Amino acid sequence: MNKLCAIGRLGADPDSKTTRGGTTVLELRIAIDARTKRGDEWVTLTTWCRASLFGRRAESLADKVRKGDRVGVSGALSVREFEKSDGTKGYSVEILDADITLLGSGGERAPRERRREESRDDGFPADDFADDDIPF
Repeated sequence: MNKLCAIGRLGADPDSKTTRGGTTVLELRIAIDARTKRGDEWVTLTTWCRASLFGRRAESLADKVRKGDRVGVSGALSVREFEKSDGTKGYSVEILDADITLLGSGGERAPRERRREESRDDGFPADDFADDDIPF
């Protein structure tokens, strides 16, 4: 089984194209952040990937997302090697025929997360960590 599931932010507005056969193709650039500790310091590592959607899913999502939106993405992982202009090797990470879940936009929290926080009345914060600890 080859499936990647991740949460990230769109690094650019979606790019929508139509094939000669009339199929809509939507391409997204997604930044997936991970935090790791190096020595005594926490650093954020970002992996950039492209996600491709086709047909009706691409058509319905094209006008609903924009740069900065937080999304969940899952699909078949593909890593391609290519030669950069300087002659060195580069790698392209792609998620093919992706499923996208909208999680929030422009740095806002998703509505479900806001409702969960608002519903807590026990005096404790809804999360065990501060917003400053979130790497994106």
